[in-house]
Amino acid sequence: MNKTRKTALSLLRIGILYALCLSSFPHAVIAGSGSLKFTTHMHDFGNVYRGAKVAHKFQFVNTGSGPVAITGVHAACGCTAAEIEKGKEYVPGESGFIEISFNSADFQGKVVKSVTVMTSEKLLPDRVLTVKAGVISEIEVMPPLADFGPVGNPLAASSEIVITPIGKFDLKILKIDFNNKLLTVTTTPGPKETKLKIGLNADVPTGFFKETVLIRTNSSYLPVIEIPVRADIKGNVDFSPSYIEFGAIQPSETVKRSLTIKYANPVKVIGTDIELIVNGQKVPNAASFVKISSSGFEQNKQHIAVEISNVQGPSGAVHGKLLIKTDDQRQQQIDVDFYAFFR
Repeated sequence: MNKTRKTALSLLRIGILYALCLSSFPHAVIAGSGSLKFTTHMHDFGNVYRGAKVAHKFQFVNTGSGPVAITGVHAACGCTAAEIEKGKEYVPGESGFIEISFNSADFQGKVVKSVTVMTSEKLLPDRVLTVKAGVISEIEVMPPLADFGPVGNPLAASSEIVITPIGKFDLKILKIDFNNKLLTVTTTPGPKETKLKIGLNADVPTGFFKETVLIRTNSSYLPVIEIPVRADIKGNVDFSPSYIEFGAIQPSETVKRSLTIKYANPVKVIGTDIELIVNGQKVPNAASFVKISSSGFEQNKQHIAVEISNVQGPSGAVHGKLLIKTDDQRQQQIDVDFYAFFR
């Protein structure tokens, strides 16, 4: 084989390898398809006071050869995302933006949050946008919530919260709002800090208990401090897990999970119901998405199978409740939260 022929074959091999690399490269452009290119994928808000709300617009342009649409936006907690003209198709060369707003009320210190933008692109349908902030505060709340954990006797349970101003801020507590049918709240002012004692009343229902105490202050950044109150009030009937996580579910996919109901004295499940919310909107035909059935019994236990299907419908964040009705006089209904994400 002469030198010229060897050179030609080598060039041919290089050309084939180059073509294969292009075909597998994730940013390759498919003929006739749109492609969103963001100016940046990250924004740093810098230092913000706790309670402040800030926003940033992520600019993009369709650099593809066909139209492209944004089909959904999924934001982490503490962030909200809003698309202008949602569902609009962007033609080649057309620009737009996604506005990400960050509410710092529930954060302290360095915070990094991400937002997933889903598009109609064929090759790279998802984009991840990130916002960062350093959250500083005029007020310290320790601990940030009243978590009682498992509670057998509600009247014997109490939790102490200490509220302290930071630096030279002259903190004044103007008012405390709470559900006095279920909670007791007393304050003990100190030279600088204020101590709150939170207790549970006898009428607290069994199961996972959630309430919020609102502390109204003179802070311009944080006029209302929310103190979550959590407790697991034990009764005759208990269940595990405390909530069900299904994860991300692809179109037409069905995911199954199991729930176990435990009881000290015999109890019967006499009915079930379902509440389903997708992207903040209540779904009227929840039974088309979620199925509940008994999957077996053991001593003092009943196993329940729960399955959720991503049938044709909206994509986005999913939150729902399983409403399990029993013949127990004190626990006539057990509410079990579940979470998922429809792709």
